[in-house]
Amino acid sequence: MRTLVNLIFTLLLCIISTLNAQTEEQMKQMQEAMRMQDSIMNTPQMKAIKEQVQKQQAQYDMEDKKRKTAEKKEAKTAAPLNDNNDFYTKNTIASDTNGKFADWKGGLADFGLVGHKIQDGTGNYKVFKMGSISADGKVVYDLPESIEPKNSLVENNNLTRGGFLDSNSFEYVQPNTGFVGTFTLHVIRNGKAIGLMTMGNSIKVAKNLAAPCCVHLGDEGYRAYWTYAKAPCAVNYDHQKDVEVYEGETKGNVSIHHSYQLNFKPGWNIVKTVSKGSQQVANTKYGTSRINTIIPSLPSDIAYFFKTYDILPIKVAY
Repeated sequence: MRTLVNLIFTLLLCIISTLNAQTEEQMKQMQEAMRMQDSIMNTPQMKAIKEQVQKQQAQYDMEDKKRKTAEKKEAKTAAPLNDNNDFYTKNTIASDTNGKFADWKGGLADFGLVGHKIQDGTGNYKVFKMGSISADGKVVYDLPESIEPKNSLVENNNLTRGGFLDSNSFEYVQPNTGFVGTFTLHVIRNGKAIGLMTMGNSIKVAKNLAAPCCVHLGDEGYRAYWTYAKAPCAVNYDHQKDVEVYEGETKGNVSIHHSYQLNFKPGWNIVKTVSKGSQQVANTKYGTSRINTIIPSLPSDIAYFFKTYDILPIKVAY
């Protein structure tokens, strides 16, 4: 309808443009054309068309305003790219409690613990193979009866790494025992590491306790990880520590309990770390209890969390 109105105006303009008001006759023709325009525009039909066009324009403007308002609201509520959830989910998939990844795309791969640095000039670290992930995503263990760690129990700082720990208060039994243990399992395909795998009943706990940036966070659940000891040895620690923390301009005091009762038998051992309790300081929830024990087997509700990496921080080899 707006097109029809524009067409009529264009037609009248064309008529007027052909008139040059230089003679009395031409002036009369121009006046007649203007009277014709007024006559046409004031007919009931044209008034109705004009009114409908105005209503349609008003409706379009209202819908356009609603759309722009919705877009602004969505932009405000959308999570930023560095949102904390992205840390847990980006490039990460989780298995079910049977150790099966439903959307596994890594093909047939091996996994294992990273141990000592190989002294061959390559900069590679030794990986002790522990099993494989089938082409359809099933985690299968094939633990070797024995391996040869080059580092000792006391040299393994993974055990004592965490927020607000007093490293000088750890007690060791047989500290020089050959030992290997890390929070993550390296996943390797065709000799190249393609990602890391953690274990637990909570992806947040499993990742928090393996990352220096987030080890203090108070999500509840547990993570588990594998270790290997050449002979009986132990790590003991039990401390309640009051710490002063700052979140922006907010100051808080948090009481945190850490317990390590780790009596390793010769061979493979599983460490379970339970995160329980929390205290809120500003927008951060601090964990208040970390209990570390040896468990005889993997829990029935455990899942695996696999994260792909374009470049891993270390190079590995068997």
